[in-house]
Amino acid sequence: MTPVWAAVWAAAGAVLVLVAVWADAHARARRLALFRCRIGPPVSRWRRRSRWRVGRRRAGWAGDALLVTSGFGRLFLTPVASGVPRAATVQPLEPRRVRRLGPSPVVVQLTADDGSSLEIAVPGDCAEAVVGPFLAAALSEQPRAPRERGA
Repeated sequence: MTPVWAAVWAAAGAVLVLVAVWADAHARARRLALFRCRIGPPVSRWRRRSRWRVGRRRAGWAGDALLVTSGFGRLFLTPVASGVPRAATVQPLEPRRVRRLGPSPVVVQLTADDGSSLEIAVPGDCAEAVVGPFLAAALSEQPRAPRERGA
């Protein structure tokens, strides 16, 4: 076999491996029901504007852990957050604050495993997906609990 044919076969093998890895990553992503998002630090009293990370990501819930795509070609899933603070709600966000998430993006504050907090912005139609297993956070105006008579 000539060196040219050896190089052709090596390139073809590399392409097949890349296609297999890509197909596996996308099959995994379809099983998780990923949604588009941008991740940024929370706005605090001394810091009015949060800086959103460059580039959109895709994220999805696996149990109570939020998995975000990362790495070359977004082939990897990185666990980011594992909870929503007790007083968290889905808040509307100005379209100018975060780009490429549609005309009515919303934001939710999440808590990471190490105790730090971050904000995740998603398109308005993905508000239910971003709260995942923490559905009570999606209810911005919760009704009062019923009271028993005589209490």
